Amino acid sequence: MDGVLQKCNDSITDDNRMGSDPLIMLLQEKHHTTDETDIKNLYENPQVWRYRARLTVDHLSQMLNSREETCKMLQLFLKDEHHLRVLRLIPNVIRLQKMLTKTFGRKLDRTEGAVLTIDKIKQQMDHGGTLNEFKEYLDSYTEAWEAVRQSLETYSCCANGGILRVGKSHCRKPIDDKTPVCYLLPTYKDTGLCAYLTLRFLLEKQNAFLDDYCRHKQIPYRSLPRVHVKDISVAHLISFHPDKDLLPMILANCNYSFEVGHGTKIDYNFVNLERQLMDRFLFSKSVIIGLNEIDVFTYRAENTNGAVLDALSKRIVQEKIPHVLQGQIELELRKIPFSDLCESLDILDVAISFLKSVGTEKPQTLLYNFMTKVLKMEKSFPSQKAQQSIMCCHAMSWWMKLALERATSLMKYNQEPFEGIADNFTKPLTEKQKSFLEKTFSALPLDAISSLVELMFEFIVLKIDIQIDLEDDSYCNISDKSLCDYLKEFPDSLPYNESSVVDISLLKVIDSLTTDQNEDNQITIGHSVNFWTFINNMLITKHHQRN
Repeated sequence: MDGVLQKCNDSITDDNRMGSDPLIMLLQEKHHTTDETDIKNLYENPQVWRYRARLTVDHLSQMLNSREETCKMLQLFLKDEHHLRVLRLIPNVIRLQKMLTKTFGRKLDRTEGAVLTIDKIKQQMDHGGTLNEFKEYLDSYTEAWEAVRQSLETYSCCANGGILRVGKSHCRKPIDDKTPVCYLLPTYKDTGLCAYLTLRFLLEKQNAFLDDYCRHKQIPYRSLPRVHVKDISVAHLISFHPDKDLLPMILANCNYSFEVGHGTKIDYNFVNLERQLMDRFLFSKSVIIGLNEIDVFTYRAENTNGAVLDALSKRIVQEKIPHVLQGQIELELRKIPFSDLCESLDILDVAISFLKSVGTEKPQTLLYNFMTKVLKMEKSFPSQKAQQSIMCCHAMSWWMKLALERATSLMKYNQEPFEGIADNFTKPLTEKQKSFLEKTFSALPLDAISSLVELMFEFIVLKIDIQIDLEDDSYCNISDKSLCDYLKEFPDSLPYNESSVVDISLLKVIDSLTTDQNEDNQITIGHSVNFWTFINNMLITKHHQRN
């Protein structure tokens, strides 16, 4: 009996004839309507409830690809539609970044930006009466991010003197209320690349698609209107809503019919749809120029930079703090907490921003008096000796001293001493280079190494940590140049009074770096950050050994 049952089961299983099983016919929708179908009771006919493909962009694309009819521009549009649909959100994305920059610019440091979440920002915006506006902009950014984040995993662009890429781990994170605000703040590194590259990717997508449009229409790309990033509006963009604009256009060019017994029949007028798309969405749109004009967020530690210090030196002649006084101040700075050091530097940033703008009639005025009596600041100096001696003409040198101490402390805590430096200036040192440097500096006195650490820090701040426009005709990539050659000339370019330039003996220390002619040991400007870190660690080690 078991054998007979098994034989019957096998026979049923192998029976592929249509109509052999009512259930199979129902699942495969092979019922045939008879001539006796009651039109008044169609809801009782199984074929009426048969699945039918929805009219969507994906369905349109499938139908177009299955036809011999060629509509090249329509095919390109449908291929990029998932990106093009969010170009309309660019103005809101820019508004969100400007709102956050206005609220938090120069007030947050990177650590605070990594813990301040969106839900906390909403609470702040609610108290300020701008919550609805913030939500609108945030929703636009979230939609844009979801549309492009997978593509950003393989995307890169040139900016700030290097090639920018966002980490795949960042690309795989959705935006929600627990997302830190640093994901919304455009910067040239880390999580800020999410916001920067999202906007940059969309701007480049507009330009690339308009280039395809021009080739199809056989019109010069240069004949299209131009607009700068800062002047963008919806009118300049390929702007459409997928449900409110595109879908009605698809439906208007679709012939949808239904016949009982034969199902649905869908025909698209591809040629007319392509023409309408070009006329409505692409005609008179603008090429976006100046992509490097995208505003980036400035964290508190990045407030004062080379450009600010250069403007200060042009307003007030700057002098270096006397060497003897520097030593006394350094002893006091090493005793203060890191938080007090950072607070003092933040306050000094504010004072320098005023000094570079309005100046002072007497550069020899005590900086403490200017900050407390003119700017009404409190707790402005962490060092009693500095409070009694530092003048307005020492503002730049004093800032360098505080910033150097802060960077050294960050290095001790295994944190990045420099924020926002382009990647091409953070090239790691090889083991051979490290051995060469250890051999070269081991015999040098502490003062010589200390002077080089200070000079190298000033070089990074004034020559490397600056905004670079790669499209500028005067731009020159110096990352592969010899660091020693540039350091020899650098002391003469420091914006200090000639009577207070760097000691000439420091050049002997720099010359010692060129005694080894092996090119493998050559230190380039691309090694600047790691070179400074290495020699500063050597200095710290020597201090510990002496004590």
